[in-house]
Amino acid sequence: MSKPKMPIDEAKQILNLGALEDLTRADIDKSFNQIFESNTVSRGGSFYLQSKIYRARESILVERGEWDEEQATGTQELNSGEVGEDDKSAKEESADTTKKSDQDKDSKSKQ
Repeated sequence: MSKPKMPIDEAKQILNLGALEDLTRADIDKSFNQIFESNTVSRGGSFYLQSKIYRARESILVERGEWDEEQATGTQELNSGEVGEDDKSAKEESADTTKKSDQDKDSKSKQ
């Protein structure tokens, strides 16, 4: 079995959970899904925040003996680079901004 990636108290705080023995797996997953989705890039969140949320869930499930490395919910999606339409738009806007910034720098250096 894996070792938790973060302290359990920190994980519970991130997922806004109480005592682990009073929670069902559904309670943990519900809190995770709500907080994870509300922290997408398109909603003002970041991949960093989502990573912390994911690791919090992972640590709690490891502590409870419910984490299965092979069938971890969300692992494939996080590792495959798949993103939703809102996240694609945010990445495209970021790329456009970077390109424009680079063009501005080039034109100023030529002056």
